Amino acid sequence: MGLNLSSKSYEFDNKTIEDELVDNKIGNYALGYVKENTFYVRYVGRADTCLKERLKDHEHMADDKCKRFKFAYTDSVENAFQKECANFHEYSPALNKIHPDSPNGLDLECPIEDCDNDE
Repeated sequence: MGLNLSSKSYEFDNKTIEDELVDNKIGNYALGYVKENTFYVRYVGRADTCLKERLKDHEHMADDKCKRFKFAYTDSVENAFQKECANFHEYSPALNKIHPDSPNGLDLECPIEDCDNDE
Protein backbone atom coordinates (compact mmCIF):
# COMPACT_ATOMS: atom_id res chain seq x y z
CA MET A 1 0.00 0.00 0.00
CA GLY A 2 2.69 2.52 0.94
CA LEU A 3 2.59 5.68 2.98
CA ASN A 4 0.74 7.68 0.34
CA LEU A 5 2.72 10.77 1.41
CA SER A 6 5.14 13.08 -0.39
CA SER A 7 7.67 11.25 -2.52
CA LYS A 8 10.37 13.53 -1.16
CA SER A 9 11.49 13.51 2.46
CA TYR A 10 12.43 16.69 4.29
CA GLU A 11 14.91 17.58 7.02
CA PHE A 12 13.05 17.35 10.34
CA ASP A 13 13.63 20.77 11.88
CA ASN A 14 11.56 23.88 12.61
CA LYS A 15 13.00 25.92 9.72
CA THR A 16 12.12 23.27 7.13
CA ILE A 17 8.67 22.75 8.63
CA GLU A 18 8.07 26.50 8.54
CA ASP A 19 9.34 26.81 4.95
CA GLU A 20 7.60 23.77 3.44
CA LEU A 21 4.17 23.61 5.10
CA VAL A 22 1.23 25.98 5.06
CA ASP A 23 -0.80 26.94 8.11
CA ASN A 24 -4.08 25.35 9.18
CA LYS A 25 -4.07 22.34 6.87
CA ILE A 26 -5.22 18.86 7.94
CA GLY A 27 -2.84 16.08 7.05
CA ASN A 28 -0.65 13.09 7.75
CA TYR A 29 3.05 12.62 8.34
CA ALA A 30 5.76 10.07 8.92
CA LEU A 31 9.00 10.58 10.80
CA GLY A 32 12.03 8.52 9.95
CA TYR A 33 15.44 8.45 8.36
CA VAL A 34 16.99 7.79 4.96
CA LYS A 35 19.55 5.11 4.33
CA GLU A 36 20.75 4.21 0.83
CA ASN A 37 17.95 6.29 -0.74
CA THR A 38 15.21 4.48 1.20
CA PHE A 39 12.96 6.22 3.73
CA TYR A 40 12.56 4.13 6.89
CA VAL A 41 9.43 4.90 8.91
CA ARG A 42 9.78 5.25 12.69
CA TYR A 43 6.55 7.08 13.59
CA VAL A 44 3.29 7.96 11.83
CA GLY A 45 0.69 10.52 12.77
CA ARG A 46 -1.92 13.03 11.70
CA ALA A 47 -3.03 16.57 12.40
CA ASP A 48 -6.73 17.33 12.67
CA THR A 49 -6.21 21.11 12.60
CA CYS A 50 -2.69 22.21 11.62
CA LEU A 51 -0.07 19.83 10.26
CA LYS A 52 2.67 22.46 10.56
CA GLU A 53 2.09 22.92 14.31
CA ARG A 54 1.71 19.19 14.93
CA LEU A 55 5.10 18.50 13.37
CA LYS A 56 6.67 21.25 15.45
CA ASP A 57 5.18 19.56 18.55
CA HIS A 58 7.23 16.46 17.69
CA GLU A 59 10.57 18.23 17.39
CA HIS A 60 11.66 16.55 20.65
CA MET A 61 11.63 13.27 18.70
CA ALA A 62 14.35 14.43 16.32
CA ASP A 63 17.28 12.04 16.70
CA ASP A 64 19.31 9.65 14.53
CA LYS A 65 16.20 7.59 13.71
CA CYS A 66 13.89 10.58 13.13
CA LYS A 67 15.96 12.95 11.02
CA ARG A 68 13.48 13.38 8.18
CA PHE A 69 9.75 13.57 7.53
CA LYS A 70 7.21 13.10 4.78
CA PHE A 71 3.74 14.61 4.71
CA ALA A 72 0.52 15.03 2.75
CA TYR A 73 -2.50 17.23 3.20
CA THR A 74 -5.98 15.70 3.27
CA ASP A 75 -9.40 17.17 2.70
CA SER A 76 -11.01 15.92 5.90
CA VAL A 77 -10.32 14.74 9.43
CA GLU A 78 -11.96 11.42 8.55
CA ASN A 79 -9.56 10.84 5.66
CA ALA A 80 -6.58 11.78 7.83
CA PHE A 81 -7.69 9.25 10.47
CA GLN A 82 -8.15 6.49 7.90
CA LYS A 83 -4.71 7.14 6.39
CA GLU A 84 -3.08 7.23 9.84
CA CYS A 85 -4.67 3.88 10.73
CA ALA A 86 -3.53 2.33 7.45
CA ASN A 87 0.03 3.60 7.98
CA PHE A 88 0.02 2.47 11.62
CA HIS A 89 -0.97 -1.07 10.67
CA GLU A 90 1.32 -1.32 7.67
CA TYR A 91 4.46 0.04 9.29
CA SER A 92 3.89 -0.71 12.99
CA PRO A 93 6.63 1.79 13.87
CA ALA A 94 8.42 1.10 17.12
CA LEU A 95 7.78 4.63 18.39
CA ASN A 96 3.99 4.41 17.97
CA LYS A 97 2.91 2.84 21.25
CA ILE A 98 -0.86 2.96 20.81
CA HIS A 99 -3.38 2.70 17.99
CA PRO A 100 -4.57 6.06 16.57
CA ASP A 101 -7.57 7.54 18.37
CA SER A 102 -10.72 8.60 16.58
CA PRO A 103 -10.77 12.38 16.06
CA ASN A 104 -12.44 14.43 18.81
CA GLY A 105 -16.21 14.49 18.48
CA LEU A 106 -16.29 11.63 15.98
CA ASP A 107 -16.88 7.97 16.63
CA LEU A 108 -14.86 6.51 13.77
CA GLU A 109 -13.66 2.94 13.64
CA CYS A 110 -10.38 1.79 12.21
CA PRO A 111 -10.88 0.92 8.51
CA ILE A 112 -8.42 -2.00 8.68
CA GLU A 113 -10.09 -5.40 8.64
CA ASP A 114 -9.38 -7.55 11.72
CA CYS A 115 -8.20 -4.57 13.78
CA ASP A 116 -8.80 -5.46 17.42
CA ASN A 117 -8.61 -1.84 18.60
CA ASP A 118 -12.35 -1.23 18.06
CA GLU A 119 -13.50 -3.86 20.52
